[in-house]
Amino acid sequence: MTMRYYFILLALLWSTASFSQSPCFCQVELVPQSDCCVNIIASWSASCNSTQAQANHIFINTAFAPPFTAGVKSFDLYYPQLSGTLSAGNTQLDINSTVNIATFQPLGQDILLGSLCYENVNSTVVTNEINMDNNGISSCMGVSEVPISCVPSQPWNKIYGDANDNAPTKVKAFGDGMYVVGTIDLSGVKYGTLSKFDITDGSLLWHFQHDVPSVFNDVEYSPLVQEVIVVGATEPNPPTGAPFDNKSLIMRRRASDGTIPIGGLKEYDHPGREFFEVIKRHPYPEDTNFPFYVLGRENPASNFPSGADQVVVYNFNRNLASGWDKRYVENGGIEIEGYRGIVPLRDGDLLLLGNGSIANEGAVIKVDGRKGDWMSSWYHPDGIDWYDGVHLPNGMVVLSGTRFSSDEAIVMAVNPNNMTPLAGLLFPNQSNFREIGWHSPSNGAGATDLYLLSREKNNAPNRNILNKVSLSIFPATGAFMNVDYSRYLEDQELSFNNPRLQVVPARDAVFYADNRTYNPVVYGGEDMLVGVYDLNLNSDCVQSLNSPVQNYIISPTTFGMTSTDININQADQGTQPSPLGYECTNFCSNCTADFTWTSDCCELQLLGSATGTGPYTFEWDFLCDGSVEATGQSATLSNLPVGPNILCLKITDATGCMATVQQTVTVVGDNTPPVINCPGNITLPTDPGECFATYSIPMLTATDDCDDDLMVSCSLSGATTAPIGPENELPKGVTTVTCATEDDKGNFANCTYNITVEDQEPPVISCPGAITSSVAACAGGISVQFPDPTVTDNCPMVTWTYSHQSGDFFPCGTTTVTGTATDMAGNQSTCTFPIIVDCQCAEVGGQTISCTDVDDQFAFSVSVNDLTGSGTNGCTVSVSSPQSGITISGVTTTGSGPGYTISGLIDVAAPPMPNTITIVVSVSCVCPDGTVHDCDFPITLQTPCCKDISVDPQEVCENGPAVQIPLVGCGNLYDVQQVRWYVADAPCPPASWGPPLQVTNGCAPLTLSPQFHNGDICVYAEVDMGPDAGPCTMLTSNIATITLCPPISCDLSGGQAYCYTGSPITPSMLTLMPPMTDCSYTIEWFDPNGNLIPSATGMTDYQPPALDFTLPNTECSQSYTYTAKVTSVCGEQSCSATFRLDNDDAPVGTINLLPPDVNPLCYGEDAVLEYIPECAGDPERWNWFIRPDAVPAYTALPNNGDRNPLYYTNRLYEDTWVKVEKTNGICPADEIEFFLDIIDPLTINSFTADYSPICAPGSVDLEVDFDPSPAPAGCTYTIHWYKGINRIHTSIHTSATAMYTYTPPAGIGLAGNYYCIIESSCCPQREKSDVVVLDPPMEVYAIGPCYRCNCETVTLNGIVLYPIPGFNCTYQWYDNGVAIPGETGTSLTVDPSWDGPFTFEVTCTGVATTCTLSDTYTLQQCGNCPPVNTYEVVRLNAKVYPTPTDGWIYLELDKPVNFETIEFFDAQGKKVRSIAHPSFDRLLELDLSGLPAGAYTIRAISTEQEMLLEKVIKQ
Repeated sequence: MTMRYYFILLALLWSTASFSQSPCFCQVELVPQSDCCVNIIASWSASCNSTQAQANHIFINTAFAPPFTAGVKSFDLYYPQLSGTLSAGNTQLDINSTVNIATFQPLGQDILLGSLCYENVNSTVVTNEINMDNNGISSCMGVSEVPISCVPSQPWNKIYGDANDNAPTKVKAFGDGMYVVGTIDLSGVKYGTLSKFDITDGSLLWHFQHDVPSVFNDVEYSPLVQEVIVVGATEPNPPTGAPFDNKSLIMRRRASDGTIPIGGLKEYDHPGREFFEVIKRHPYPEDTNFPFYVLGRENPASNFPSGADQVVVYNFNRNLASGWDKRYVENGGIEIEGYRGIVPLRDGDLLLLGNGSIANEGAVIKVDGRKGDWMSSWYHPDGIDWYDGVHLPNGMVVLSGTRFSSDEAIVMAVNPNNMTPLAGLLFPNQSNFREIGWHSPSNGAGATDLYLLSREKNNAPNRNILNKVSLSIFPATGAFMNVDYSRYLEDQELSFNNPRLQVVPARDAVFYADNRTYNPVVYGGEDMLVGVYDLNLNSDCVQSLNSPVQNYIISPTTFGMTSTDININQADQGTQPSPLGYECTNFCSNCTADFTWTSDCCELQLLGSATGTGPYTFEWDFLCDGSVEATGQSATLSNLPVGPNILCLKITDATGCMATVQQTVTVVGDNTPPVINCPGNITLPTDPGECFATYSIPMLTATDDCDDDLMVSCSLSGATTAPIGPENELPKGVTTVTCATEDDKGNFANCTYNITVEDQEPPVISCPGAITSSVAACAGGISVQFPDPTVTDNCPMVTWTYSHQSGDFFPCGTTTVTGTATDMAGNQSTCTFPIIVDCQCAEVGGQTISCTDVDDQFAFSVSVNDLTGSGTNGCTVSVSSPQSGITISGVTTTGSGPGYTISGLIDVAAPPMPNTITIVVSVSCVCPDGTVHDCDFPITLQTPCCKDISVDPQEVCENGPAVQIPLVGCGNLYDVQQVRWYVADAPCPPASWGPPLQVTNGCAPLTLSPQFHNGDICVYAEVDMGPDAGPCTMLTSNIATITLCPPISCDLSGGQAYCYTGSPITPSMLTLMPPMTDCSYTIEWFDPNGNLIPSATGMTDYQPPALDFTLPNTECSQSYTYTAKVTSVCGEQSCSATFRLDNDDAPVGTINLLPPDVNPLCYGEDAVLEYIPECAGDPERWNWFIRPDAVPAYTALPNNGDRNPLYYTNRLYEDTWVKVEKTNGICPADEIEFFLDIIDPLTINSFTADYSPICAPGSVDLEVDFDPSPAPAGCTYTIHWYKGINRIHTSIHTSATAMYTYTPPAGIGLAGNYYCIIESSCCPQREKSDVVVLDPPMEVYAIGPCYRCNCETVTLNGIVLYPIPGFNCTYQWYDNGVAIPGETGTSLTVDPSWDGPFTFEVTCTGVATTCTLSDTYTLQQCGNCPPVNTYEVVRLNAKVYPTPTDGWIYLELDKPVNFETIEFFDAQGKKVRSIAHPSFDRLLELDLSGLPAGAYTIRAISTEQEMLLEKVIKQ
């Protein structure tokens, strides 16, 4: 969307009467009009008065701000009181006026003063300095920046085409492009086309075809939005004889790309056949918002159109909204085909051109540009059809067309006021001047060059001829036309058709197009020549034609027409046009260009060829948009859009000859997907001891026929879906690797492969050791219980089995039990252990030897089991030792069989201490059968090492000094050789110890430094002893943990916030997180005042008492803090938790309306609100909401943020509430509301204007009712009362209803247009009432012949003018004051006996009022009748003929009379026409054309106050 960039220049003029009056503004605008040109518009606000609105000079400087400068090529001023002067450098324009410029239009309306065209434009914006002044006193001054499209055009001409027939219907240049509308013929069906060509070199920028059968007829430019508007119609192509019912088209197209904006295509559906033929953007519009006029035709004869077409005109704005629409019909129903052309007139009105059937005439219809009303019409009766015309700066209108009766082209300059011919030419050997252009050369004032385009006739191939005709005006002889040249463009064509041109004066150029055929064919059947030429049509292929001419002048005749509003359905269409492409080649060139191409992979391989004079330069332009993508005879273009595209090659040979060729090339894309180098499936074993395999998934590569830079991405699924990393742990099972890639053309490829991880590692099984059981010899065996094996595996769910079950019966001897472990993969491992069943007479077991408290003394015991079954006390048991130095004592035997226990003490004479002690247990049993069984059991007892050493655990501070760790028991050892201390960091035991930290030959304690350790310390000692120590060769102490205690920590949870509403609050329990340490510590609690809480010592949980808010209510919150203290070997630490009581009654803050605004606000005013927060949280947060007063629910304003102290409202049109929500801590949200009081808009409910008194008015009662009433406090309403454009009174009010009685000054009538304007003192509101039109007060006249001859019978007529609306009137005639019975009509036949004077009395009665008016007529006497008194007003007599009349009438007076105005009244006394006639004539010629049939009264007052009253009949 293009914005309107030009700036308005304003100056502020204050009323000198009172500062309370509205200010007076004036402004000057430079508004883009067309290529390189702008309109000059001035205006004053309606609040100005005639004293303030004064200006007679305007200064425009176009070189004010380099580089945004330009020169003035030309200017055109639209009022005869204006004159202009250019500076020597053509950059400063002075416009002078002989009258006050403000008087050209009513105040408050735009004044279109003229236009100026730029040259030498240096930018897309021209910065202008403007000053409007009155006798040197500035009114408006400032700077105007005008966006201007003024791309210099360059000469070029090319042949464009495709495989179809193409023809132009109109060519126009706007901005940076040359636009051609036309048709394309697809198998006999036509479609409208629109093409845009680069204005500098002819490159085809875009080309579109409409989506339905259609024809495009014309195009215009909308500079403010940079769009073109196209008109035409659909062509449904019905079968022969079928109904023809099409639609008219109008559409907007973006100039940048040819697309249709939303709502930019409309269809109008008149009955039957219809077309939009012409569109013109009026350069001098009466309403600058509606400058576009569309001329068309309709045939309303149902769906079978007759030959009677009717003219239609639509007035549009740039958005295609209709300002008005009219249909024009000749009063007698004769067909007028006035739809050929439009001529915009410099007064804002229009001429419609064409042909009529009254006398096979050239028809010219003038219509009002603001409302479309028919104004007048003429025809030139000579078999003429007018097609086009222009209104020249010299004031003449030039018409062009054909005399179709002889098929000859004609051109004629006429007076725009009455179409009277001034000069003209006829071209016998040319057919029709369908289009005309003009240009003003620098060869003298009034001289204008006309450019007329037609076809040659009777001379095959009937070329298209451009004629240049010079139109000059000479004071002595008048207007004169002369042919400068007749030329045509030919290059061996077979035929020519449809010539079209536009001459753009601001560009000094001719824009031309036609269609022509060649043999051999260039592109299709009919190709288009499109080109830009200088004003002399210079080209290598231009030729001259000897074209005879004749002077030609036809006088006009007037005819009447009626204009009516059109009510036709129109519908928006949403389809976009179809883009096309043309191929092109240079027209008539000494060098040529061509190329061949191939395509793959979105690339084009190009090879150019040329003819001419080498060497050549080659420039390749993809899309033909003016940008050069490559040079050289061969080129490669890459990364191109796939599909058909246009490509241009421009060659330049050594002589400078340039040729361009355009082709449609098809870019072939890349449809072949890439290929990924995908590996096969992979099998991996699990890692040792793990149920997964560690594997680096390789990065894959891919190949492609077009893209060398491919990236392959992979993902995992199946056994794992983890993202791929440098190394992946793949669990047992199948993991699927899916890889994909995409080339730069969007082709996709993927592949998958599987990685199988297998568990090949067998489980580990460990069986118990050998199990021995003894049993009586005669028992034969025994049941044996044994434990489960120990089983481990790298993967879960391993199972195991035994070859025998625990509790089975095992026979005497040895049995091997086998254990088998099996994992989920089937891997197995086995282990074995023996079960030994000993079948002896007895068995010994449970032998023990242990240390006693006596040094070197051991206690022993041996269990003896009688296996023979000898019975109670059947066995005796004894013990001895064969070893020297061993003394056995204190032997006792217990048990009565079958189990016995023998125990005692063994003393060893040490040192040395033996490693083993041998004893013999002898058993002698007597079986029940008396058999004695003796058995000895030598038992070797391992001498236990009864020496013991130990290290006690300790707690030390991790950052404390070195400590001594003693070895307990070391002093009781024999033959101590070495003591080794081992130290390692926890955990205890550590994974490895390392070498000993301290080694001594004695029992010295360990010296340990905590600061060299990062955690707890593991300590143990080893003591080596010599041979004399016996079994105690080496003793190992326990592993003691030396706990390194960190500085104590303290972590307290449970603090909380509460909303305090007035009652004490019991807070939540406080919980102390135990310190993360194995060291001992103590806990103490302290209240918010620092006092110890004895009852809580040692507790990790503490429940505080109820809390109360003790601070003032102005405080937001109050806090209570409780502290816990933790003490250990490393010192003490404290931590605390806080309970916060948020005050529910805390302050909420305030909302203020920022100055200068105060309540109440004006309707449509915006405002700024400020919130001053209090107790709004930490950090402070709040939210804004809004609602209309009539809406109960608020709407959030999230875009205003949650910390914004300001809210800027939009314009407000109703009472509004604004709310802020904030919270104090955790308390419920607080709401603060602010009411914005909006003053209701000023509206006028009614306005009346009535005569007072109604029967004999001397004044007018004005009354207005308005709202709001009464006015807001402190406000008043100023009411300006108007009659016409004159303010008659001003009053100030505070409430409705306001009234004013207007009594005009002497000599001023009451009739007129009454209205009022109300202004508010508080708000910038200004409203105008409806206009009430008061006709003059009722007038009554009695009229008759000037005299009565010899008392003959005569007839008098009573005339009532301006009867009172709504009153019923009756009539009565009087003779010398006496009512004449029965004479109650408007005419009176005077009896010869009546002398008069005669009075015509009219009595009109309303609802409550009766008015009586009369007029007395004195009949002048000739002959024997008695004399009578003369009437004080002289009546004029006239002959009226013809009556009845169908148009013109003649009034023949007795003497010459000067009438200023002649008025016509209908039968109801309503004035229907007023004609200015300020001339001194005896014979008056009056036109009643356009008036409906009926009776009319003619009234005229002469400058001598003589009155003419006559009646006439219009048929």
